[in-house]
Amino acid sequence: MESSLPYIIWIAIIVGAVITILFSILLGAEKSWLHAIMVSMLAIIIATTLFLIIELDYPFVGEVSAKPTSYINRISSVLL
Repeated sequence: MESSLPYIIWIAIIVGAVITILFSILLGAEKSWLHAIMVSMLAIIIATTLFLIIELDYPFVGEVSAKPTSYINRISSVLL
């Protein structure tokens, strides 16, 4: 049995963390272009989250999928 997070989840966590830190730095800004940057960062977090939800919606299909190796190993050990 393996226990590891797929790289897509790591990317989403890192992007979210960096954007959250940048968002907190720019929170008190009075310039309109800084507010535009903040809105775009929020949009990136939402898009990353939606992409992650769509990618993980089907657990047995795609690059990030549950592999049947544990079941195959268990069945082969029971049958032998």
